Amino acid sequence: MNFYGSRFRQMYPNISIEVVEEPRPQSGIDLKKETETILAANPVDVVFADNFFDDWAKSGMLVNLDPLIRRDSFDIQNLYAGVVGHIRQRGAGALYALAPQFSTQALFYNKDIFDQYGVPYPKDLMNWDDVLRLAERFPFKKDQDQRNYALYNPLNPSAWIQDIAKTNRLSAIAEDGTKVVVNSPAWKGIFQTVIHAYQEKQVIHPEQNAGGSTFESIVKRNHFLMGTAAMTVDRYYLLSNMTNAERQNIIKPPNWQAVTAPSSLSAPNETETVSVHEMFAIHAKSKQIDAAWELVKFINGESTAKTLGGGGNSSLLLTRVEYNPKEVNGRSVEAFYKLQPSTKDWTAVYKSTPVGFSGRFYGILHNEIEAVLDGRKSVEEGITAIQEQSQRALDALK
Repeated sequence: MNFYGSRFRQMYPNISIEVVEEPRPQSGIDLKKETETILAANPVDVVFADNFFDDWAKSGMLVNLDPLIRRDSFDIQNLYAGVVGHIRQRGAGALYALAPQFSTQALFYNKDIFDQYGVPYPKDLMNWDDVLRLAERFPFKKDQDQRNYALYNPLNPSAWIQDIAKTNRLSAIAEDGTKVVVNSPAWKGIFQTVIHAYQEKQVIHPEQNAGGSTFESIVKRNHFLMGTAAMTVDRYYLLSNMTNAERQNIIKPPNWQAVTAPSSLSAPNETETVSVHEMFAIHAKSKQIDAAWELVKFINGESTAKTLGGGGNSSLLLTRVEYNPKEVNGRSVEAFYKLQPSTKDWTAVYKSTPVGFSGRFYGILHNEIEAVLDGRKSVEEGITAIQEQSQRALDALK
């Protein structure tokens, strides 16, 4: 907020700004309740709504910005339609906030490795099966002292399974919250795909806590940045890490290109990976709505975008996409905003998922997948165990 506030004061010296600190996450504290207690005790005008936007929009705590946008002819046509649509969808059709920045994923590939082995380059609008079919074309398994991989995955196997499932719009439990459904053909297909990729040595993920937590150690654990993996799926900040690592003489960056992140067969032009950052909204009890709106407009306006954009070393993308770099080091980054945010409505699933189930499910999934990868269980035995243990966990939480 300091970045926006200092510049806003320069342009609007007659409007004073006071920042009310949010409560910090602490064990045993209901962060939402604490935040709303602060809002009730302070005449807050503009709220940082990232954490609780959905509940606040539904409960009437936020001002619908649409009338203000129309009144002032504020330009939202040049905002990334995906972000505006995403916020509007979460507001049941009304626009209760605006966000100057967002994040999403792309599939990066190393052109030199693809050229070396004569493998066709990845393309936009591929799904995970397409990506792994490309991975199978690399002969790295034959290398007894394997140093190269087709895919570097920042996620461990169990997290990757969940990521692919979400990409394919699959939930671990039925919408009514009564049954675990990971023994379905679609889920089984994902388990088999991921396990096969590891067994065939097509993919590698970083070892947990290996080599420390310094920037250099993080870079050196990333096989794609080190030039020993042909592909990776990651967010825009990978480019920032790449640039900083080169400046610090840690690496010579790979000869990369980027295409859209894997999407689903049913909705290839949509992605589940969009994350909206810094959602600024106006508190419904504000007595200075016009002044608050000036601040929200400023944060999401052209002058702020011009200040933030152009460097090519940011970890986030600007919602005013015209001010994002079109290229970074001569390579297109448009893959990051070619897809639209998913229109899949997860509301019913989230509402029917008992508190605590997601953590228990991940623990079960992790243990059983490790058992399969270690050869202690077959794929079918692992799936059966995940289904049965997860169902018991779900039943216990009802």
